[in-house]
Amino acid sequence: MAWARGSIKTTQGWRRTLIAAVLILVLAVGLWMAWRAWLAPTRVALVHYPDFQAARLIKASPGAFTRAEVLPLDRVAQARRYDLVLLFGRGLKLNDDQLQQLRAAGAAGTPVYVDGATNPQHDTLTNLQGADLDAVAGYLRGGGPANYARMQTYARRVLDGKRLFAGAVEAPQPMPQDVLFHLGDDAVFADFDTFEQWRQKQPGWKPGRPRLALLTSVPGPFNANRDHVDAVIRAFEARGFEVVPISAVRQRLAFLKQVDPAAVVYMPHGRLTLGQADEARQWLSARNIPLFAPVSVFTEEGEWLADQRSFDGGLLTMSVTLPEIDGATTPMAIAAQFRDDDGLRVFRALPARLERFAGLVQRTVALKAKANADKKLAIYYYKGPGQSALTTGDLEVVPSLYALLRRLQSNGYRVEGLPATEAEFAKLLQRRGPNIGPYAKGDFASFLRDGEPAWIQASQLNGWCGRQIVQLLCDQVARQFGPAPGAYLSAQGRVAVARVPLGNVVLLPQPLPGIGDDTFKLVHGTQLAPPWPYVASYLWTREVFGGDAVMHFGTHGSLEFTPRKQVALSDRDWPDALIGGLPHVYLYTMGNVGEAM
Repeated sequence: MAWARGSIKTTQGWRRTLIAAVLILVLAVGLWMAWRAWLAPTRVALVHYPDFQAARLIKASPGAFTRAEVLPLDRVAQARRYDLVLLFGRGLKLNDDQLQQLRAAGAAGTPVYVDGATNPQHDTLTNLQGADLDAVAGYLRGGGPANYARMQTYARRVLDGKRLFAGAVEAPQPMPQDVLFHLGDDAVFADFDTFEQWRQKQPGWKPGRPRLALLTSVPGPFNANRDHVDAVIRAFEARGFEVVPISAVRQRLAFLKQVDPAAVVYMPHGRLTLGQADEARQWLSARNIPLFAPVSVFTEEGEWLADQRSFDGGLLTMSVTLPEIDGATTPMAIAAQFRDDDGLRVFRALPARLERFAGLVQRTVALKAKANADKKLAIYYYKGPGQSALTTGDLEVVPSLYALLRRLQSNGYRVEGLPATEAEFAKLLQRRGPNIGPYAKGDFASFLRDGEPAWIQASQLNGWCGRQIVQLLCDQVARQFGPAPGAYLSAQGRVAVARVPLGNVVLLPQPLPGIGDDTFKLVHGTQLAPPWPYVASYLWTREVFGGDAVMHFGTHGSLEFTPRKQVALSDRDWPDALIGGLPHVYLYTMGNVGEAM
């Protein structure tokens, strides 16, 4: 009997334990279902969005219970786990499996929207309809943090059906395609007068500053991270410009005419204007408004520094070639991509590059106000070594250069000591501006006796290294040709720089960019650093002569063939390093397709 009573108690204990376990399980399932139904974060998948745009969407989250995250294309099978799936349609490529996985997610009830589909097959993936379709499309079309936050609130409250920790639903905030803007997401203006009224009320505003129109494109201030755009605004304001940033598609020229800037900086993607290219170019030319088109590098900084091409294909066309047709110059890299806290590649300014670019624009604009008599111009001309003819690509140097100097004189430039005839001018160039080969000892001795060269001490070169030119490049020269001043065109611890001084204009034969017997090969490109006389000549122009601008005269010189990048140069690339921040003009005969390119 005692055994039976114990058995009953044991059975009752197991039953109570089982019931408790079942209750706990039911409670857990209920809590989990309640969590999923009312509390769980709303997740928005971003598929194929450029990192810089995805970063803007992610950072626009209205709270901890709504989050956007990148869903890589190779993981779209997980799309049904999300509460809204957004696909960036431009350039989107999906294989059959990925199409099937996204259709399955949509069929299972996951809201899917393709933003800007360019493939009709992809457009069929969108399953939003009616008010939901209008809302999501409107938020994305408007762009900017306010719209992106409102979209995520809409996704939580309407598409995901959760009211807890969800703000009120707000309609998309319309954003015109053509606006002026400034620092801060709320500083957006439909016309220049309104912009000016607002700007004049801001701290630090000063009247009479030169205006600079800043045209953005892709990425712009509303669809992407805008760190680099804001950095450009601040850099030019620090140099005394009134910066007028413009985000426009069809009204660019109309805005430019309202602003009437001293210069235009275009962060390019294609032509300057749609349907008004010739009119815009003529308007800028008639008003002598320079157009600069610095580039944003679409790779990470380290990749860009290592890549000798920098740009190619369609990106080269849109960022460099087409803007040049509109008269744009100076495709200097001022921004690149960097990883943010989420590991996404976003645009940020390259501070040293941006500072050099801003300085170059400032110096160019200042030349418009400076009297011609006060401007200092260095003109490099191409000449072979020895007594070779002064001919550069169908351009006869002596008469052409002489005509240029006479024209400068007539326009008020201080050109002094110019011979009365072309023949005498030719003799002056041969005497004071020769190009001496490395093995022509007799020519060098004659030049030292009669040519009156400028002398650059080794200590000057070493002082400029690391300050006016990166030390890395000076180290390359030293490895190739020995410590400064080297053996070529040097004597008594200094380098001879050939130049023909004519008042505020100086003529310089472009030195040979290498040492060897094959002059043609040297001029047309070598993988070696240029010798010390080449470096010394350009640094003398910048640091001793103090040129306001530099001109290369004739087709063609060798600067563009010195080592490394072809476009979007860094300060580790020789052409950029030697020109520095000087305004640069290249008077060039483009007699064939290769030269034109």
